[in-house]
Amino acid sequence: MDGNSSASPRPHPSALHGTSVDLLDASQLTMNFMPAPSAEPKPISPVPVPASSHNPTSTLLYDVCSSVRDRIVTPYNSDAFEVFLSRYKLTSKYPLLVHKLHTGFPLRDFDPISKTYTPPNHPSANLFHEDIEKYLFSECEKGRMAGPYSQEQLEEVLGGPFRSSLVQIVLKQVKRCMAINLSFKGQTGFLVNDIIDAEDFPTHWGGASEVEDIIANAPAGAQAATLDVEAAFRTIPVWPPHKAYTVVSFKNLFWLDQNCPFGCCSSGGNHGEIADATVDIWDAMDVHPVVKWVDNFTVFHFPLSLNYDQLESELPHSYAYGLMDIKRMIEPLGVPWHPDKGQDFSSSFVYLGFLWDIDSRVVSLTDTKRQRFKSWVDDFLNRYSSTRAPLHVALMLSSSLSHVAFVYPHRRSYLSNLYTWISQFTSTFRDARRYTPHSVLTDLHWWSTILDNSSWTRSLLSKPPITDLGIWVDASTDWGIGLIWDNGSSWDAWRLRNGWWGPG
Repeated sequence: MDGNSSASPRPHPSALHGTSVDLLDASQLTMNFMPAPSAEPKPISPVPVPASSHNPTSTLLYDVCSSVRDRIVTPYNSDAFEVFLSRYKLTSKYPLLVHKLHTGFPLRDFDPISKTYTPPNHPSANLFHEDIEKYLFSECEKGRMAGPYSQEQLEEVLGGPFRSSLVQIVLKQVKRCMAINLSFKGQTGFLVNDIIDAEDFPTHWGGASEVEDIIANAPAGAQAATLDVEAAFRTIPVWPPHKAYTVVSFKNLFWLDQNCPFGCCSSGGNHGEIADATVDIWDAMDVHPVVKWVDNFTVFHFPLSLNYDQLESELPHSYAYGLMDIKRMIEPLGVPWHPDKGQDFSSSFVYLGFLWDIDSRVVSLTDTKRQRFKSWVDDFLNRYSSTRAPLHVALMLSSSLSHVAFVYPHRRSYLSNLYTWISQFTSTFRDARRYTPHSVLTDLHWWSTILDNSSWTRSLLSKPPITDLGIWVDASTDWGIGLIWDNGSSWDAWRLRNGWWGPG
């Protein structure tokens, strides 16, 4: 297979089905079961499944069920990945990637399920039933889900018991989104996410510091383009034995999730393996530097000529590649780039919610992010200045302000009181509550003021080389702090005062 040959996104051949499989092909049956818009929930009928009696149809039933269970649906072209990884000597770095694209990605080393467990959904599922039905049937049309089934039918499909996860509606900005809650313990005594260690699914995260280093050292005329993978996690097929953990329950019927769900601890790493390989393939093709964060990619290009006179002139620069070029170079891989998100090469771009200005070498919060974070701070102050605040709200606020502190690096001291207060929650239950200390409220008022400033920017500077200054420090809660510098020729010490120890 030639790397320049055109290969439109297609599922692996194992995702294609014969006539017998069509008996359970929910994508063809979707319109028959799609309820008309209504304020009242209407019943949904299960997909017909042949009876499992001991007769000649039992072989057909097995073929149909195994075809649904083993279905692999992905836009990625495993054959193209195999060729590209081999061509650029990357196979040893990604030894299992092609195999996973063929057979599905494991979610973890799960133990077998001994009994079907189907907890009731979150109350929001009944309030917004039309949103959930729309999502489920849309995913069936795309082949990323199968169903609906009764419990008995799905146990036939999976070849045994399963565990369903809660469905709920969450508000994301101004849009209602369906979420599958894999962090619900219920009567089984464990969370699906709790038995998944994200460290077992490593991937590279191109953080803000990495972007800062690139821009600070970039030549004049440098530009960046951004790309976004559409429905990133939903393009990753699940290894069939683990699909017993990706079941969704709604209206007493069940849908089988064929692809990695949002909210699963291993989904980021599974998608990250493909994303990392994509970046490495680009790098081998001299497309670099490239940084990524989950489904967001930022690709830089520098002027071909570094002649000083040309760089200082007003003539346009020449570059080795443009946006269409880098897409075309890896088109056979089948990466599903979002048609509307992202931007062409420019001297400024948005990544991680930050607005990066390459020419000026500064970074700032986008107005949308700045206003959103300020509204969260103000809302917290309005709600919880005199009442107890829930832990999950405090954690959300802490996470958000820790993120934006990259733009306000010298203001991290205004987060220490918030961190200390959160550490004092005696329960990890998300709705555990504590009164907000005055010190935290004072710091949050400061954050509200600073986030009201739309002109704030931070300079992006090259980091100096690491230098060993010969400084050593030691601390003891019994005595105090000692300091040695100048390679041991100078020292000093400070003894702790009596009564120094206190809460926090």
